[in-house]
Amino acid sequence: MNPLLESDWNPDPQLLAAYFDGELEGRDEMADVRARIETWLQTNPDAVGAWAAHRELQQQWRDTTPPEPTQAMWAKALQRIDAGRRQPNVPVERRRPWLTAGLVAAMVLFVCGLLFWRASSILNFSPEEPVANLPKAPLDLDDSDVFAVATAGEVTILRVNGDDAEALVVGELPLDGPLELASPGDVLVTSSRCPRTNVRQKGPARPMVWARLDAE
Repeated sequence: MNPLLESDWNPDPQLLAAYFDGELEGRDEMADVRARIETWLQTNPDAVGAWAAHRELQQQWRDTTPPEPTQAMWAKALQRIDAGRRQPNVPVERRRPWLTAGLVAAMVLFVCGLLFWRASSILNFSPEEPVANLPKAPLDLDDSDVFAVATAGEVTILRVNGDDAEALVVGELPLDGPLELASPGDVLVTSSRCPRTNVRQKGPARPMVWARLDAE
């Protein structure tokens, strides 16, 4: 039985692709196959749409395909290739020395600009208030460079705290000049406005006047 005469015959994908690609054109032995495929395409609208899209793609391919180069174009291209082969190979470092020099100069300018900007910002920095008050370091001066600020005769004591004095100061405050101190035999206490307190006094630095201890 001839398979081309069957009513349910369907071309396989390879045969259909060969028909779309034109491989069955001009072949007398494939005339019956071409006729059967064309009959089948008339009864299958999906295949007809695919065939139309394929034909459009083929037409676009033919329109965009560049022409084949001529013999003159091939000869010119071969001459350019031979001329390039005859030229000596020049190292990249010798061909572009300016590139390395330019990079080095750019780096030097960048570093100098950064240092200049940093120095100018430090010199122009003037805050409204001091950042910190640091004590001044003592100067290393010789004994001959040290000068007296005030002598004993140039000091005026306006008040003497009893806790810091070893003797009783006599006179009305403020006192000017040398201080007059009273010894234990020069003072006679007739009355006291403060109550007596129990105080134990020992050592030569005890005050001249103190209250008696009741326990002793």
